[in-house]
Amino acid sequence: MDSTAPRCHIDKEYEKMKVCNVIKEVDDNNSSLSSCTKACRALATITAIALQTRNADLLVDCLDEGACELLVMALNKHAAVSSELCSYACQTICNMSFCSRELKE
Repeated sequence: MDSTAPRCHIDKEYEKMKVCNVIKEVDDNNSSLSSCTKACRALATITAIALQTRNADLLVDCLDEGACELLVMALNKHAAVSSELCSYACQTICNMSFCSRELKE
């Protein structure tokens, strides 16, 4: 992988989660702080795996399933009270915005 790619922790608890299930869980829990934090943490892991494995399709899944919308909603609703949520959301945004030649191909 490109040496300038963000380095991030892969959380074993979330590495097998599907983006659609992450979004559904937030919806099912009325966008609670705990469900949004868990979702941001899961998305940070999912997008980190996509970068490490050069899996552009996984990043596209994140976009198609509504990850950006979830991040914006979670930050608007909970950023003032949770630095943990902010940290994971920002890491996810960083991961999703990373662009390397390998991902473009």
